[in-house]
Amino acid sequence: TVVCASLLLSLLLAEAMFQRYFPQPTYAVKLCPWGFEHIPNISFKHTTESKEALSYIQYNSQGFRGTAEYAISKPGGTLRVAILGDSYGEGAEVDYEYLHGTVLEEMLNTYLDKSNGSYRRAEVIKAGVYAYDSCQELRLFEARVLEFKPDVVFLIYTGELSQNTNFCQLEDHTLTYVNMDYTRWQYNLRYIVGYLKAKSHLSNYLHRVYKRHFGGHIHLPEQLNKAFTYEPPDSREFSKATKDIDKPVRDYMKIPEKKIRQDFPDNYEYRLLFMIFKKFDALVKDYGGTFYVVFSHKEPETYELGHYLEKENIEYIDIFSYVNDHRTKKAHFQVDGHWNQYGHYLVARGFFELIRGKHF
Repeated sequence: TVVCASLLLSLLLAEAMFQRYFPQPTYAVKLCPWGFEHIPNISFKHTTESKEALSYIQYNSQGFRGTAEYAISKPGGTLRVAILGDSYGEGAEVDYEYLHGTVLEEMLNTYLDKSNGSYRRAEVIKAGVYAYDSCQELRLFEARVLEFKPDVVFLIYTGELSQNTNFCQLEDHTLTYVNMDYTRWQYNLRYIVGYLKAKSHLSNYLHRVYKRHFGGHIHLPEQLNKAFTYEPPDSREFSKATKDIDKPVRDYMKIPEKKIRQDFPDNYEYRLLFMIFKKFDALVKDYGGTFYVVFSHKEPETYELGHYLEKENIEYIDIFSYVNDHRTKKAHFQVDGHWNQYGHYLVARGFFELIRGKHF
């Protein structure tokens, strides 16, 4: 009994030390037909693999970021927005208060408090999931977000193409779904493992050490043993550090006419990608909402998808250029590459200007 108690105490002390000085990248996911999704009703500490930031993550009962719950029937006078995407949509690198969806929600409600329009309040569903592709984002939208019928849907697109073939496919020009097969035992086991790994930084560290030396590759192995503490920046300084330029947001929502192409690749991956976005747009329009593709990494004209959206009259915004035009300092973590707190502020500001100009 004494030995067991000593061992337990040692493990608890080791866990506390890792939580404080050696936090690890943690992800809380469970199996689902389209691969994986967030474990609901969980909270945990997360750090980037680059050890540049530390954040506290919470998911609600639907697996959305934050603790807010949303009524299926939208309250009267409410503008409902949803943000989907991969890691750029989830924003796990920053605390909830800095997340683009949270900042957008605050901006909208501050604006609506002073206006006399039909909307009296706004709520933003933060439904991004780390490592998702466009197919998984579509399937998550149908399974978890569609029933809330958001008035505005932003889908952050980072430029991926080939990954979409795992859970979506084309059959005679029709988009169909491929489900992951797993047993109830496998589901429960993965749920338990995912929960424990999200809560224990010690177990994550040991797992990453094993992978590095015996089981394959880990990202940024040189950062594995780095000890650090982190203090996020003062968000009150963000607005002061933002340039006001004479360029309306609508200029970020179109490709210059002379650059628009009408010819598109005919290979399977592109046809599948185009069909995914076409279905996304149709689902949102079917209940009266508006769908926007958000280009986060390059200008829309550099992607075949950008020209396809022009052809199909699917709306989009070039948030990549918006951030670069308005920033006065780095908007990304230097090594990790994701938006930092200031970057999330700029993204939220771009979304806010779009909504204010087109929906109020």
